Parts: sequence; C-alpha cells; structure tokens
Amino acid sequence: MNKKQYVVLLHGLARSNASMKKLERALLKEGFIVHNIAYPSTSYPIDALAQKAIRPVLEKCHDADSMSFVTHSMGGILLRQYLSQYSIPHFHRAVMLGPPNQGSEVVDKLGSLPGFRWLNGEAGL
Repeated sequence: MNKKQYVVLLHGLARSNASMKKLERALLKEGFIVHNIAYPSTSYPIDALAQKAIRPVLEKCHDADSMSFVTHSMGGILLRQYLSQYSIPHFHRAVMLGPPNQGSEVVDKLGSLPGFRWLNGEAGL
C-alpha cells in the first residue's frame, strides 16, 4: 500500500511560490504529493497569514499518512505561528530554511525607510 506523504512548501516574504518551484519538482520526482502554496505575504499580519496559507491546504490533505513542511524565511514563522495555536494531523517534520527566529537584521536596518512598510506589509516588520 502506498502511503500518502504530503509536503507543503511555504515561501518567504515578498516572494511567490515560483521561488519554490525547483524544490517542488525535486520532491515530486521522489514521489511526494506536493502543495507549493502561494500566499499574499505582504498583505496581512503573521497570524492572519498563517491561517490563510496553512488551513486551506490541510483541508485538501485530509487523507494524509504524513504531513511535512519545507519553509523559507517567513514561511517558517507562519508554520510556527500556526503550530502555536493548532495541531496538524499526521505532522511528520519541518525543514526551515533561514527562518528569522530572532527578527531580521535587514528589517532592523531598513524598516524605518520610507516605503518599506508599503513594499513588505505589516508582516515584513
């Protein structure tokens, strides 16, 4: 019996799911069921983005034997936010690439510049 192993990809701030396409193709070749999520990273605060990005994909993966996540940058923060409030059925593992756990030096230096908030939204701060 083939197990249904899902992998959810979450991109970083001001990026799109296109930034995870190469990884998506590699995981598909390995037999995983991949959901490369597009979410409006600059349009909502972190708590709202976590809901908007993760909840819908979990509804699509109700038959999963395992659920794993590969996140880049802010995608890891979204997963952490979601897990702080909810559990994920059949959660297997998470690979977080460069999550800004202690904030971001880039935001510390550039966050006060005019236009930064406009470009990156509240979540970017």
